[in-house]
Amino acid sequence: MTVKTLDNIDLVQTNPISSGVYPDIYENCPNDEPVESSRPSIFVETQEDTMQVPFGTFSMLHALMEGTEKAFDTAIYQCYNAFSNWDLGLSHSLSNRHVGKLFTVSHQYVQQALSRLTDKKWMKRLSGKYKISKFELKHHLCNHEDIPHDKDGRPAKCAMPRGFGGLFERMISGDVSWKSLIIWMLLKINSDFTTGITEPVGIKQLCKWTRFGTTTVSDCIKELESAGMLEKLERRPQEAQSYQLYPKPYAERRERTPEAERTWRDMRVEGNWRYSFNEEWRVNVKTADIQYSPDKKKPFRNASDYEKFQVMPKSIRRDFDLAVRIHSDMTAALNKSPCPT
Repeated sequence: MTVKTLDNIDLVQTNPISSGVYPDIYENCPNDEPVESSRPSIFVETQEDTMQVPFGTFSMLHALMEGTEKAFDTAIYQCYNAFSNWDLGLSHSLSNRHVGKLFTVSHQYVQQALSRLTDKKWMKRLSGKYKISKFELKHHLCNHEDIPHDKDGRPAKCAMPRGFGGLFERMISGDVSWKSLIIWMLLKINSDFTTGITEPVGIKQLCKWTRFGTTTVSDCIKELESAGMLEKLERRPQEAQSYQLYPKPYAERRERTPEAERTWRDMRVEGNWRYSFNEEWRVNVKTADIQYSPDKKKPFRNASDYEKFQVMPKSIRRDFDLAVRIHSDMTAALNKSPCPT
């Protein structure tokens, strides 16, 4: 089995997931070698890394299961969530054409989904009208006091696989479709988070959650089986099916610390530009453009994707994301309720 890399599909941009450096997920991909197992050559027993996906009441996945959101809109939302800072909910820049290539749909179809998501307040555009899309995501669409929390006191989020063998990595490589990815996510949030074994669930229930047809759901299950992302467990006749999901969760639960309070010192301001403390980076809070100048004797220039996501320190990226969001919120508030004259 040959795995496509990000370069194979001629992406418009490459983006890291979260605030960390996006791993070269296919660099250490095992060679195709004959094995006795019936599992595919790309099989990951236990997850190597994770991304945080909101779940529980008022989350996007809950809205899908309740029938108030479409499966495709949910998949687009989850894509922007995967390529974002999971604490702040600030997505990285993704063009509609880029996302369309990932999902093998037209960019107009992506734009329609984004319009529905922004209209319903799941996402708020931060980039300018003619700029590459950048959004602030609402993890739980409710008042702050109603947000569900986990054992660690953080907003309820489920750790799902990323990196080699991860969900969007397998979709990007062409191993599974976006519909199969959504099926896997729904099975995940209805599973034991320590073993990866799902609750018994029938095809009809999955159809009800997704509004997919019976044939489509059955094909998705077969596709996930072929990709080595789930395995049917033994069951009695007439019982709903349980699955073992792959990659499995970590053998030992990793402790999550509460979200730390942020301390600040003011950035240098020059018009719409905010400068990093080392003066090598600056962000335009109006357009979200980032520029780089490692040599103080040379002028600033637009930073490449590689520089923004692999050279720039994560702390600067987080501060820039927050600066853009604060400016956007202040501008919106002033436009809504201007000062009396």
